[in-house]
Amino acid sequence: MKDELIIIVTGGRQYMSVKDLSDWYGYKRPTIYNILKEMESCGRYGRIALNEYGDRLVDTLMFEDFLLHRTEIKNKNLARRLPPYDPVEIRKRRGEYQMIKEVI
Repeated sequence: MKDELIIIVTGGRQYMSVKDLSDWYGYKRPTIYNILKEMESCGRYGRIALNEYGDRLVDTLMFEDFLLHRTEIKNKNLARRLPPYDPVEIRKRRGEYQMIKEVI
């Protein structure tokens, strides 16, 4: 029997305001808004942002996935071949996710 121990190490924030996204990723705010429009229209993601007390908080895992696959998403033929959005894969790329396997 195999047991898996999954550890999620949180170092980053999953939700950021547009201002924080701009600072963190080095894009200007209008560019962030354009990227968010592209994300909303592509159909790959569900709800990409929360509205908390008037602040728009964007899911950074989805944002990074979109940046990673932006070229493929824009091309319909390539978009069909993409695996579904998986937040675990983005966490692994960030170094926030470790899986330790133990055999008992």
